[in-house]
Amino acid sequence: MLNVMEETYITKIIVLNRWIHREHDSKILAFSPELGKIDLVVRGAQKNTSKLSAHIEPMNLGKVMIVRGRNCDYLGGIDNERNFRNIKTDFDKIRFSSQALKTVEKYTFRSDTNDSYEIFSLLAEFLNFLNDFNKSINDYLLFYAFFKLKFLAIIGFLPEMYKCTKCGRKIIPGMNYFSFASGGVVCINCDNVGSKKLTISDSCVKVIRFSLYNDFVDIQKLNMAEEQKKELIRIVQLLYQYNFK
Repeated sequence: MLNVMEETYITKIIVLNRWIHREHDSKILAFSPELGKIDLVVRGAQKNTSKLSAHIEPMNLGKVMIVRGRNCDYLGGIDNERNFRNIKTDFDKIRFSSQALKTVEKYTFRSDTNDSYEIFSLLAEFLNFLNDFNKSINDYLLFYAFFKLKFLAIIGFLPEMYKCTKCGRKIIPGMNYFSFASGGVVCINCDNVGSKKLTISDSCVKVIRFSLYNDFVDIQKLNMAEEQKKELIRIVQLLYQYNFK
């Protein structure tokens, strides 16, 4: 819950990016569950004596005090909760965590609090998962696809996986398609939906349904064949590209 007192407020943040600002300061882009995406100036962060510098690296999660200024807001203090050390010592984990940070940075708007709690929770959950579990690079690619799928669902692109997006009938096992234009599954009787579609297996339909409403720890328990993983990654990537083209 946002704690506001006069010209300061306290919230949690995940640092998305950091830049040098003027001679001795830094500027960070952060994401808060209550405030959404925000810019903060960190005074003196470039000095060797700065106590804040190590705590404002991208990916760090902490509880912060923010001071309102006339032209910008300032970071008054930070209590680090997680710096995700296991991610920062593994190149593959760095790669996919960085892509998740960039996704949130690129496709959210500053100070837009719509769905900010859900986005913050998803990003924190994904970083926690990468930090606490060791997987192969192919599995990291798979779980980044799950992250993108969940992110799309939160910001308004939830794919319809239970009924045909054309006729509205319940999807039954068999030959079905995924239509990127209509944002979900299309049954065999309505397959004349244009070229922006792919056949989708029954197992992939089930995995997408499950992943949208379960966390990463539970998703990892699914027994997926390599072909299923490749199919899901391809569908999510094309859905992602279609909505953000």
